Amino acid sequence: MKGKETCGMAKGEVYLSIVVPVYKAEEYLPACIESILNSTFQDFELILVDDGSPDCCGDICDRYARTDERIQVIHKQNAGIAEARNDGIRSAKGKWLSFVDDDDYVKDDFFQGLVELTYGRETDMVIGNHMEAENGKKMRRVANLKSFSLTEKNDIQKARAAVFGAELAPEYTNGFYGMGYPWDKLYKMSIIRGNRVEFRHSAILGEDVMFVSAYMKHVGGYCVRALYLGTAIES
Repeated sequence: MKGKETCGMAKGEVYLSIVVPVYKAEEYLPACIESILNSTFQDFELILVDDGSPDCCGDICDRYARTDERIQVIHKQNAGIAEARNDGIRSAKGKWLSFVDDDDYVKDDFFQGLVELTYGRETDMVIGNHMEAENGKKMRRVANLKSFSLTEKNDIQKARAAVFGAELAPEYTNGFYGMGYPWDKLYKMSIIRGNRVEFRHSAILGEDVMFVSAYMKHVGGYCVRALYLGTAIES
C-alpha cells in the first residue's frame, strides 16, 4: 500500500487525541478499540495508524471507522512503531494527546480520570498507572505510583525521577520504576508542536524513553493519578 490515506474523521478540534499504532494485532485490536470507544470520557478522536500490517488489522480499523465518526484511520507502508506514532501526532486535532498500544485496553474511567486533572490546573502532563492481564484474565499490578500534583521546581525534578528511576524518588513510586512508556500519560499538544517533540530511534534508550524524556524537558506541572490501563500480555 503506497502513501497514506485517511477516512472517517469529523472536522474540528477535540479535547483529546488518542493514537493507536497498529501492526499484527488482529487478535487484540477489537477489544482495544472497543474499550476506548466505551470510555466514560467521550470528547476524543481515535487515530488508528495501520503500519502496513499484513494481517486483517487494516480491515478491522476501517470497519470501526465506518461506524464511528470519531475514528480516523491512516494506512501507510510499514516504517515501524515510532514513525506510526509520529504520523498519528501529525494528524491529531486535540488539545491533549495520549497513546494506547494495539494489544492493550483501557478501563472505562481511565481517560475520564486523567482528563479531569487537566481542568483548572497548571498541568502540562498527567501520568497514570497500568496492570498486566495474563492470558487476558488475571490482573497483575506492574506500576504502583501514588497520586500527587507537583508544580514547584524541586518537586518536578523528583517527578522526572519518579518516571525514570524509583531509586531517586521512592516517596512517589512505591519502589516501582521504568515508567518511561509513552502510553498511560496525557501530553499537551501545544508543547509537542511548539518544541517539535517526536519519536526518534535510539539504540541506547529506545524511542519510547527518548520521547517521554524530550517532552518532560518542557513541562512545568505534573499530576499523577493512580488509574489503570490493562495490557493484554500472554503469560
